[in-house]
Amino acid sequence: MRTTCLLLIVALCAACAHDVHVEYPAEYGQPTGMLVIKLASPASGVSVAIDGLLVVEDRHTDRIRVDSTPVGTREVSVTANGTDRQLHVWVGSGPPTTVLLGVPDAEVGLIKTVLGTILTLVVYSLLFH
Repeated sequence: MRTTCLLLIVALCAACAHDVHVEYPAEYGQPTGMLVIKLASPASGVSVAIDGLLVVEDRHTDRIRVDSTPVGTREVSVTANGTDRQLHVWVGSGPPTTVLLGVPDAEVGLIKTVLGTILTLVVYSLLFH
């Protein structure tokens, strides 16, 4: 019983979204700032590329912080829940640059769709038979 409870707790904690902190590999001496991407809700399959360089790959999160991002206009690509967005973002050397990004909810799986259809047919046949 204890093992089952422990496994359940570990599985629930692993499914939670965690903040992602990465560092952009900027050149030494180059002025840098911080880029924060805040998603409207936790998303799966989150990947972020800055100027074509992949800095985050396939994570479950709702907040990404990229330290040492070069100052200036950056091309940022964000993929989450199977959709992608391309943005041009100005990163300054002062306070963090924050981008708020809405993402669609994860799609309903095939199994849920099939089960919903079967349930609808069963209820319909019971009511009108």
